[in-house]
Amino acid sequence: MDAAVNSWTFIFLFAAAQGLFLAVLILTLNKGVKLANHVLAAIILLFSLSLVYYVAFWTGYENHLHPIISLPLSFVWLFGPLLLFYFKALNGSKPKQDWLWHFLPFGLAFFNRLVNIFDLQSLFGLPSFSASGTMIYDLLITLQLVHLFSYAVAINTYQQKHIFPKNISNTQRRWLRRISLFYIGFCLSYSSYYLLVWSGMLKIEYDYIISLVMSIFIYMTGYFGFKNPEILQEIAHTVKYEKSSLGKSASETLVNKLLFYMDHYQPYTNSELKLTELANQLDTSPHHLSQVINQNLRQNFSDFINNYRIRHAKILLKQQDNSREKIINIAYDSGFNNKVSFNTAFKKFEGVSPSVFRKK
Repeated sequence: MDAAVNSWTFIFLFAAAQGLFLAVLILTLNKGVKLANHVLAAIILLFSLSLVYYVAFWTGYENHLHPIISLPLSFVWLFGPLLLFYFKALNGSKPKQDWLWHFLPFGLAFFNRLVNIFDLQSLFGLPSFSASGTMIYDLLITLQLVHLFSYAVAINTYQQKHIFPKNISNTQRRWLRRISLFYIGFCLSYSSYYLLVWSGMLKIEYDYIISLVMSIFIYMTGYFGFKNPEILQEIAHTVKYEKSSLGKSASETLVNKLLFYMDHYQPYTNSELKLTELANQLDTSPHHLSQVINQNLRQNFSDFINNYRIRHAKILLKQQDNSREKIINIAYDSGFNNKVSFNTAFKKFEGVSPSVFRKK
């Protein structure tokens, strides 16, 4: 059959390109937990390369390329361990030697694929487990599915035991649960492919749809990690706060001092205000200030400051003297340095745009 690209495969090529771009963005992200960002970028990169192989398979170009292009088929053994390490990195854990055993199944699968690609079984008398339709092949696929779902259980167990007992906000809990559900969705989609194969009901259209659903779950995981890394970063901060020298009484004193300072001196009107600068104004450390904002006020620094800015903007918008004032000028007076960030923050806290709020 001649190699050809159709509308479906073009969509997947575009999705793979977008995935590669997203992986680069996450890899170069300066916010969040650096190690967690790198792990997340690896997941997106590996899946994007898998999509490239799927396209080569569907279009028939696989027959015109070197068999080494099939190596991404073994990447599925990595998604579970990498996502588990992603959560561990968010929790402040560093790579340890005992983590390596998680990669053993991938190593064996990768080696077996190399054996098949370069025909090493005939050269060294090694066994091959690639023949589709054989009992051993079906057993290996079953083990692969068990491996995928076992990590769904491991991820949930790790969250319940090591992350959720910590003093994290409900927003952070929802984000973590959402990412876990994306992974479960991926596992179910992947499993449905082989269930259709074993039942003899698989059609190419079903294959496309399953792969599309898998892509959505994987890329949504990457998008969530990229969109608001600060939300997940606070989980790692919580680990550091457990050993903080700031006691409960001192923490409450600092909160009262912070709120008084915010109300009376309005430092948030400075569009360049940073955590370090505000800490200096309060004569405390950035670490302690970050701790009380996160633990006592249940917000990250950005939301804490923007909340005050939006309150200030609402007062200005309600004043009769400002009825003809441009929205951008009110944004500047409230501490925002551009209209886009002002509108985004206003809608986040108030549910409507500044102009709609003014009309009401």
